[in-house]
Amino acid sequence: MSSVSGSTQIRIDSGVKLELESYRDTVRMVKTHSEAIEKLLSYHKLSEREKAENAKTADAEKKRRGLEDITLGRDRKELLIVFKERYGMPDLNSMLDVMIRHFEKAEALSMDTVHLLLSLRK
Repeated sequence: MSSVSGSTQIRIDSGVKLELESYRDTVRMVKTHSEAIEKLLSYHKLSEREKAENAKTADAEKKRRGLEDITLGRDRKELLIVFKERYGMPDLNSMLDVMIRHFEKAEALSMDTVHLLLSLRK
C-alpha cells in the first residue's frame, strides 16, 4: 500500500499512540502501527472523495429542484389543497393544471382578477 520503501520513525503523543493501538486492534489484517496509519490515510482519502461526490450530487439536486419546483408558501399551499379537495382532484399538480387551463381558455377575466394581475406584475 505504501509507495515509500523502508521505514522512518516518527514521534507521537502517548494518547495518540494509545488511540492508534486501539484502532489497530479493531481493524482486521492490520498488525503494525504503520499499516494502521496507511489504513487511516486511505480512509481519509476515500472520505474526501465521497464528500466531493456528495457535494456534486447535492448541487445537481438543488439545480434540478430549481428547474422543477416552485415555492408556494404555507397559506397558498393550504388554499390549493382546499380547492383540490373541493373539486376532487387526485393531486395538487392536477389542480394547478385545471387552474392554468382555465386561465388560458377563459374568454374574459373578472375585474377583481385583472386588478390582482396588475398589482402582482413587476
